Amino acid sequence: LGITNKMEIRRHVLRLLKEVSLKREHMDRYPHEFSGGQKQRIIIARALACNPELIVLDEPTSALDVSVQAQILNLLIDLQEQYGYGFLFITHNLSVVNHIADRVAVMYLGKFVEIGETNQIFLNPTHPYTQALLKSHSEIDPFNQHVKYVLEGEVPSPIAPPPGCAFNPRCVSDARTPECELDVPHKIKIAEGHYIWCVNPPVGSTTQILSEQHLSQPTELKIEKISEVSEDKNNYIPSIISITGLIFIMIGIIPFILPVFLMSLLIGGFIGLIMAFLLPIIPLLFQGIVIYAIYKSIKNKSYSRIWVMRENVPFRRAVINTSIINLIFVLLIIGMSDLFTWHSLFTWYGVLLILGPIITIVAGFIFQEYPSDIPT
Repeated sequence: LGITNKMEIRRHVLRLLKEVSLKREHMDRYPHEFSGGQKQRIIIARALACNPELIVLDEPTSALDVSVQAQILNLLIDLQEQYGYGFLFITHNLSVVNHIADRVAVMYLGKFVEIGETNQIFLNPTHPYTQALLKSHSEIDPFNQHVKYVLEGEVPSPIAPPPGCAFNPRCVSDARTPECELDVPHKIKIAEGHYIWCVNPPVGSTTQILSEQHLSQPTELKIEKISEVSEDKNNYIPSIISITGLIFIMIGIIPFILPVFLMSLLIGGFIGLIMAFLLPIIPLLFQGIVIYAIYKSIKNKSYSRIWVMRENVPFRRAVINTSIINLIFVLLIIGMSDLFTWHSLFTWYGVLLILGPIITIVAGFIFQEYPSDIPT
């Protein structure tokens, strides 16, 4: 992605951790402190780091417990639905294939033997090897027993494969003929999107042997995205980086407002009243934007976009300093209220001025999600 700024890299890493359901504290742990499922999530996050269109997963669930396998598969499905990633799964686990795949390619000795939609492969396996593969497991349902395919012999060496069809020494199909030992398997169309590579078309099926032009072209396995990336309208809130900048500006404005406000008290009259009424509105506007952003984040359940004071030191200091300055502001107003007749107005403004930072601090400690958009 060409990211070189350390703060940008940190934000990118934190976003990836959130995508795979890991927390901020996981970033500082050593590899031996992670479970198998967490390690797999980290590997997925690494694959997502460069915003790929296609991700190749080689046995992603083979060393995991069944419950953890389900969690990883659900995570991958969620990522695909949200961002439209294409996945190329390499696995021997047929249940995983049936659960997650849109299209399936069955290989034997490094070559495709059958390709089709998942339902086509599992409900209508056509190639003898695919049939044997799907019927090699025991059926739990006693009323749905099937005849097992027993493949004899050993898998030939990929360095010196047998002539003709590589599967012919172990094929138990009735369609097996002497030509299988001599001819290269043809690509045969069984149905739309469903193909097998076999010397003899299956008995009882309507097939179409493709032309030599098709045979000379490499087989393409099209990985289609489940959904296109769409704009997430629910996650829109005002720019947090901009709001953080406004808070820093507010810190610089309030000390300037304070002496001007005191001067307005000394001036008195209509001009002093206008100055006393308008000047406190400036920090109120900034704090109102902060509160509005927190409200939108809570409403849209974008909790990770709410600031956390204990994690983000500059922001924490900014809000606390603002609160202290506003507190001093309120105390000065209350202390002078005995000398002037506007004490009720000043007191209410003082309460409003300090209300914003308090709400911000409380919200930050309640929603302990690390902010992904604020520089640290």
